Amino acid sequence: MKNAVRKLAGVIPVTMLGLGLFTPIAFARPLIASGEKPIEANLQGCLVRADQVIKNLETISSGQGPYHRSGYYEDGAFRILCYETGQESSIAIMFVAHDTSQEIADTFLDLLLSEF
Repeated sequence: MKNAVRKLAGVIPVTMLGLGLFTPIAFARPLIASGEKPIEANLQGCLVRADQVIKNLETISSGQGPYHRSGYYEDGAFRILCYETGQESSIAIMFVAHDTSQEIADTFLDLLLSEF
């Protein structure tokens, strides 16, 4: 019994080391930037503006719904959410993700905000 425990005690650290080498890859997360911009337009006007920004920036649109637009740029992705805040006002909330660079995510967010 003691020999089995000793063998197991030797295997566990090696197994943990092996898992440790591959775990960071499995848990890699995108770097995310977010921002918002008040819009003097209703919900539909906000979505139309989002569509125009996506077209102007020549990004790839990947989805749309009743209150959002999504797309891709280079090695990243973005989502623009529109919420009505009044009869003729709304807010655009933007999320931008990049695989490896917070600076690229921040720069693309700034571009979205300025174009909106």
